[in-house]
Amino acid sequence: MKNVVTYLGAVLKIYSLFLLLPIVAAMIVKEDPSLFIISVIITLIVGICIQVYAKRKYKEFEFEVLSLGECFLLTGVSFIVVCIIGCIPFLWYFGYNILDALFASVSGFTTTGMGMFASPFALPKSLLLWYSETQWIGGLGIIVLFLFLVTNLIRKHESVAKQEDELETHYSLLKAQGYSERFEVGIGKVTTRIFYVYLFFTAIGFILLTVAGLGPYESIVLTFSTISTGGFSNLNVMEFFNTRVIFVLCSIMLIGAISFLVHLKLLRGNIRAFFANVRFYVLLIIVFTLLALSVSFKPETAFYVVSALTTTGHTIPHTMPPLVFLLIVVGMLIGGGVGSTAGGMKVSRVYLALKSIGWHIKKLVSPKRAVIPLRIYDTSIDKDTLLSTYIFMFTYLIIVGLAGFVFVWLGFSLSDSFFNVASAIGNVGFTTIVIPDSSPLVKLLLMGLMVLGRLEVFPVLVMLNRIWFRIKKNF
Repeated sequence: MKNVVTYLGAVLKIYSLFLLLPIVAAMIVKEDPSLFIISVIITLIVGICIQVYAKRKYKEFEFEVLSLGECFLLTGVSFIVVCIIGCIPFLWYFGYNILDALFASVSGFTTTGMGMFASPFALPKSLLLWYSETQWIGGLGIIVLFLFLVTNLIRKHESVAKQEDELETHYSLLKAQGYSERFEVGIGKVTTRIFYVYLFFTAIGFILLTVAGLGPYESIVLTFSTISTGGFSNLNVMEFFNTRVIFVLCSIMLIGAISFLVHLKLLRGNIRAFFANVRFYVLLIIVFTLLALSVSFKPETAFYVVSALTTTGHTIPHTMPPLVFLLIVVGMLIGGGVGSTAGGMKVSRVYLALKSIGWHIKKLVSPKRAVIPLRIYDTSIDKDTLLSTYIFMFTYLIIVGLAGFVFVWLGFSLSDSFFNVASAIGNVGFTTIVIPDSSPLVKLLLMGLMVLGRLEVFPVLVMLNRIWFRIKKNF
C-alpha cells in the first residue's frame, strides 16, 4: 500500500497541469475560471498531503518497484480519485448536484461521452473544452501520461541502475492500461512515442477539421472527443453528412481505435506489419457496414456502424432496423484495438478467441504428440495468454449479462437494458434513455460500468478485493 500511496500523490500533481488549458480558455473568452482554479488547488493539496502522509508513516519516501497487483490497484484508485476531483468544474452547471457532476466527469475520463447535458450547445466554452479534454486525457490513459512525464521530465537525473530498477514497475503500469506486450526499447521511449503519436494525430485531426470548414474552437473540441473515441460533439454532426467533416471524423475515429503501437509500426515504414495487425479489424468494419447498408441504405448508417465499432458513439438515430440495432450492439461489445483509445472487449481478443477455435479443432484431430502452435500476427500465443483472454471475455460478458438483468428489473425493456449496458461498459456513449431524468441508482450503475470498461475490469476488481480484504481483517 505504501508504494501505491507514493505514486498516487505524484499522479495527482501531474494531473493538475491539464487544468491549466480550460483556465486559459476561460480567461480568453471572459468566463469565470474560479472552479477550475479551485480544482487545481484541491488537486495539488491532496497530492502533496498524500505524499507527506506517506513520508511520515513509512519514514522514507521514494518510488519503489510496484508489483502487477499494485499497478492494477494504483490504476483503479488514481482513476477514481481523478474522476472525483474532475467533477468540481461541473458543479455550477448542475446546480451543485454532486452525482450529476460526477457522472459527467466519469463519462468524460472514461471516454464514454454518455449524454448528461440537456443542451451541450449552451455549455460555457471553457467547460465544454474541459469536458472534451477529460476524454482526451482518458483516451491515452492517466497512467500513460504519468509515465511519459515521469520518465522524460522528472527522472532524467537518476542513475541508470535506478532507472533499470523501475523498468518492471513501468511495464506493469502499461500492462494495467492494456499494453500487453514487451518492448524492444525502454519504457521511457515507448511512452514518449505513444504520447507524440497521440499528439501528432490530434494535430492532424484539428487541421483537417479546420480545412473542412469548422472554426478553430469547434475543431479542437471535436478532435479531442473523436481521437479519444469519446464521441461528445459540440455540434450536430447529422447536419454535416455528405461533407468532408464526416469523412474526417470517420478517419479520426478509426485512427483512435487502432493501437498506437501499431501506428508506430506504420510511421517507422513497416507497412506490412501495420496491415497484418489491422486487416481483421478493417474486414470486420467492412462486413458490418455492408450488412447494415443492406437493410438501411442511408449514408448515415455507415457512420453509425463505424461510430459503434470504434466505440466513439457520436450519434444514434431514434429508430433503426433490428439488424442495424444488433450490429451496433455487437460492435460496441467488440470495440477497437488493445492499446488504443477505444473501449469494448478489444478486437484482438475476439480475433484470438475465434482463431483458437480452429486451432483447438486441429489439435483434436492431430496425433497427441503433434506440436501445433497458435500464432496471431506472426507471434506464437502461449496457453497463459489464451487463458487470460478467455477469462477476461467471460468476465466481461458475465458483467454485461448481470447488469442487463438489473436494468430489466428496474423496469427498462430488454433491448434498452442490454443496449445501454453494452454502450456504458464499452465506453461508447450511445443511449436510448434520458440520462438526466434517470434515477440515482441508474446513474450509479452506468458510472460503475463505464469505469469497469475503461480500466478493463481487473484493476477495479483488484481494488475491490483489497477493500474487501481490509474490511474482513478489521472485523
